[in-house]
Amino acid sequence: MGKDGPPETAKKAAPALRSFASVFMHADAADAALMVLGLVGAMGDGLSTPVMLFITSRIFNDLGSGPDLLREFSSKINENARNLLFLALANWVMAFLGEPALRTH
Repeated sequence: MGKDGPPETAKKAAPALRSFASVFMHADAADAALMVLGLVGAMGDGLSTPVMLFITSRIFNDLGSGPDLLREFSSKINENARNLLFLALANWVMAFLGEPALRTH
């Protein structure tokens, strides 16, 4: 270019690090803890769907056998309902794991 523009031999900015480790380069201990909590929460949240399908299959198997023995049938249905409740609570905890820490950081 001319006298007013930048010289054509201007150095380009150094390329950014492209390795996966560069994500963690500027992380302190709190950031690392939040990343670990996020990883655990994501794994727990991802595991909830297969577990829910397993519990649902047990419910269908219990319903398919029919209520021949009412006390045993009722016990199995109550057990499956309790398991679904525990799964919902665990899913809620895993989905929001680390949420308060993100707001204060």
